[in-house]
Amino acid sequence: MRILVVDDDKAILKLITRVLRDEAYAVDTASTGEEARTLALVNEYDGIILDLQLGDRHGFEILQELRRNGRVTCNGEDVSLTSMELRLLEHLMLRTGETVSRSELHDKVWDMHFDPSSNVIDAHVARLRKKLQKSGASASITTRRGIGFVLESVTPSPATT
Repeated sequence: MRILVVDDDKAILKLITRVLRDEAYAVDTASTGEEARTLALVNEYDGIILDLQLGDRHGFEILQELRRNGRVTCNGEDVSLTSMELRLLEHLMLRTGETVSRSELHDKVWDMHFDPSSNVIDAHVARLRKKLQKSGASASITTRRGIGFVLESVTPSPATT
């Protein structure tokens, strides 16, 4: 996995980079918001660790700009997601491998103006699941009946001879 680490504190940048590289991640670094923006637009990253209090730009500004420019790809191809699907995917990615309840998704992803007993969450999860499958993503969303949803890595089954 390739990670971009952005921090204007050289000691923190060096520490995070060393820890990630020790865990076998490929790491690029940036110490300014403008440098981070340029790297993120030119390269494809599996994750970005972004300091919000940078000297030249606020981290939220960079994050918003990156989100406006796209941000979801699979196997080098863009995956078209609605803003709600993107928020849903982001939340599930933060909890990869963990069961996320419908009530947590309601609280963290949706606003307070929708009926939690409706099937809105299920419908969005189903559309997102189809888009991930169609794109050939190495992750899928599994439903834990009566509990919630899990974003899991898909490992290809070994070929049989």
